[in-house]
Amino acid sequence: MISLDAMMVFVTVAETRSFTKAAERLALSKARVSQIVSELEQQLNTRLLNRSTRALSLTDAGELYFEKCQLIQALAIDAQQQIQDITLNLSGFIRIAAPVGVKQLIQALSDFMQIYPHIDIQLIESDAYSNLIDDRFDIAIRTHLETVANTNLYAAPLGAFQAVLCASPRYLAKFPPLQNLADLQALTWLCHSIVNKDKQLKITDIKDNEHCIHSNPRIIANTALALKSFLLNHMGFSLLPTYFLEDELKQGRLVPILAEHYSLQIPCYAVYANRQLMPLRIRLLIDFLKKSNIFAIDFALK
Repeated sequence: MISLDAMMVFVTVAETRSFTKAAERLALSKARVSQIVSELEQQLNTRLLNRSTRALSLTDAGELYFEKCQLIQALAIDAQQQIQDITLNLSGFIRIAAPVGVKQLIQALSDFMQIYPHIDIQLIESDAYSNLIDDRFDIAIRTHLETVANTNLYAAPLGAFQAVLCASPRYLAKFPPLQNLADLQALTWLCHSIVNKDKQLKITDIKDNEHCIHSNPRIIANTALALKSFLLNHMGFSLLPTYFLEDELKQGRLVPILAEHYSLQIPCYAVYANRQLMPLRIRLLIDFLKKSNIFAIDFALK
């Protein structure tokens, strides 16, 4: 296959009508320029130049080839310029899948878009796991690496967020003070159908012992938003991320349960499909989210 570089050498020779001048412009030796053109003629099986001791001229085939090569050169330069503009100006579109209600993520995305005003964002919130390839997402914010295992996906760690067992004060007032995790068996558990697929609530205590607290949920919902609404309607207790409950916990509408008995840090990842050909805008967003520490909560749970 004829290389673009060889075609561009021929264009320079045709423009200058001189191997010497073309060599100077291209920073090559005259012999090398002549060799490239000769090899090009051999590949095309036709003569492109009339050579004499005084000057070079184009054959009929050379004139036609020169015209077509100029068009190719213009397209190549335009393509390169457009790619450079995209890279330098960081324009483009990023489609993101994320759990419902991560307002800290929305704040981070807003800050990112202030820095890069030519980048557009589409955020699709769902507690269900989206298929990055089929649904054409650039990034998905996820908490469980088993959704990445045995796939062609990659995961960039973004840090971790805290999850908390909680209920409303009014609901807890119905029961004696809770002393340990086993006491939760007497309470109504509100189960997240996606997070707790096996319908079991397991918690690891501060001594690294795992407890199966509940296996009989009365209410099952597929979104954290629905579970929070049930909590605020005094229907039971649930395990939810603190970033989703920040206002309710600060206001006392929901309260942590037995927070001194466990510490649940859940790793979070930016999942993406192509590591080698990742556009710069996506790489910059992932780095920005890492530095933003979006899941940090500035109040104590205990």
